Amino acid sequence: MRTSTVTLREAKEAWPTNRAWWRNGDAAPELEQLYISGESYLDLAIRYNTNPRDIYRRVTELGLTKKHPRGRGGHHMRKKKADGPPGYPKRKRCLKCRNEFTSHGPHNHLCTECRSTNNCAGTDMETAYG
Repeated sequence: MRTSTVTLREAKEAWPTNRAWWRNGDAAPELEQLYISGESYLDLAIRYNTNPRDIYRRVTELGLTKKHPRGRGGHHMRKKKADGPPGYPKRKRCLKCRNEFTSHGPHNHLCTECRSTNNCAGTDMETAYG
């Protein structure tokens, strides 16, 4: 059995075209409020007895598509700052003095005191470099 198909042109012609709904822009405040509240173009077209393309054109003329973007596009969101390594800062034992210290990443193996001394590599600098 073959079903009848409707062409795009026939579908566009089937939409009512009620140009009177926009006379003098009287519907602008109501349209703006409904658009901001999340009404779809199709719902607005049914409400005003016109087609969705006409609603879109009027919404664009009012500048609402730029003021109130729809969807959850990533370009509208604030960028997150980079986080540190997962699980840090955490407590570790210094490889030299064995005291606990707060490590801020997997690269920290020595506490602040041991890092600031001359012999942080395990030998005295003067002895090593004479």
